[in-house]
Amino acid sequence: GTDYTVHILDQQCANPLHIDCTFVPIGHKKAMINPNYMPYDRLPQVVKEEWEILVAPEYVIVPSEFSDLNMCSANLAFNFLMINPRLAIVDKEQKPLIELLQKHGIECIGLSSRYLSPYCGAFHCWTLDIVRDENASQDEIERQVAIAKSFSQ
Repeated sequence: GTDYTVHILDQQCANPLHIDCTFVPIGHKKAMINPNYMPYDRLPQVVKEEWEILVAPEYVIVPSEFSDLNMCSANLAFNFLMINPRLAIVDKEQKPLIELLQKHGIECIGLSSRYLSPYCGAFHCWTLDIVRDENASQDEIERQVAIAKSFSQ
């Protein structure tokens, strides 16, 4: 319909399976790009002009006993989940990513994805987060934070 405009992302991944490891919406007209797959200069002009774009830092490689079983690239480190525009669930080992998000006013809950990465996914892939409320009340945001934090203990 006329309510939406679709923009083609000219990404550079040879085997694109996870858009959420390439271009991650993190708020209204705000996104993070993975420079390994989506260089800034390849973004649609309208996105460069109208969106705030954060460039993801280098990911932290976290070896584990499952490293040989992991069929995904290390870029899976960018696969984080936005609970709301001010709260994200992020792999706790990705300290540079957490610092960048916090610098931009996004609180992060760090959880381990160590035992799940062999299954080809991370926090965003494991959910169906299609409904978001950017106008959530402070009480609702605090409720969401408390629920998410309860899983990190």
